[in-house]
Amino acid sequence: MSRLRSLQSPIVRNTPSPSATPPRSRQSTSNPYPQDTSTYHRKLRAILGEVDNCMDAWDEAAKDGFMALKGIVDEGTEMDNLAAMEVSVSRPPLIPHYVEYNKHLDQTVTIFQRLNKILAKLRILQETARQLLAECLTLRDVEFSLVDPLWTDCGGTWTLERFVVSLDPLASHHALHLLSLQTQHDNILHPSTAVSQSSNSSTSKSNLSSNSSGNTTFDVQKAALEKYRDLMYRSDRQTWRSEWEELVEGEMGGWLDGGDSDSGEAGAGNGNGNGGGRSGYSSPGGGKRTRGGRGGSVEPPD
Repeated sequence: MSRLRSLQSPIVRNTPSPSATPPRSRQSTSNPYPQDTSTYHRKLRAILGEVDNCMDAWDEAAKDGFMALKGIVDEGTEMDNLAAMEVSVSRPPLIPHYVEYNKHLDQTVTIFQRLNKILAKLRILQETARQLLAECLTLRDVEFSLVDPLWTDCGGTWTLERFVVSLDPLASHHALHLLSLQTQHDNILHPSTAVSQSSNSSTSKSNLSSNSSGNTTFDVQKAALEKYRDLMYRSDRQTWRSEWEELVEGEMGGWLDGGDSDSGEAGAGNGNGNGGGRSGYSSPGGGKRTRGGRGGSVEPPD
């Protein structure tokens, strides 16, 4: 959904009409939302806008993580394929692939640090919203905090309390999402462990160890990469986010443009700015088998 408010350019007349009314002076842009009638309106809008910025940063970091993990799988595949070739002058060197492999490995460390920083920022914002409600109950009154809708000009029905309560699932959804991404990350970096666990599970269910005998480390890595990508667009966290954004945008009459508030810790964890939380979903790629028994690919997200 677009958060950019449409801006109408004034009509420029080449020849002024005698009956034209004098042009009205432009409204001050210091407060783009005149319905924000109190400090609590403005503080809450800033908190919610920052939450949305953090979720954009989360999506961008998760996407960067996919690309780094895909690079690990691709470079590892190339090294295995080259190692299976006969040693000769014509065989391409392994070192460049080894260097790239380790570069992608370092990137995953940085990316998961970013995700953890954003999660910490979301928890802070969640607590800040609760403190705002407590302050309002103390300094204003119960009716303003718990009964009266905040943004009636746009047809809103939510109270300050309702906005704060809407953030209750925020940290838990992102913590579970991070855990799921971390699991697929671990399966890619330690595929032999995942193969062993899959083999034990399959044997205990069917008593036929041959059921999992075809699982190579590459099969496990490719499956983990596909699951990681699916988690980016088909998770409980993504479903909750889409519903929450739509409701909040309608209830407060739109979002602030382009992240007016400072992103703080989330900005430090963002790295590449806000972005790709609403990209399309790419289907798995087939890829060809190469010498050494490994091949295939997983398409990156759009």
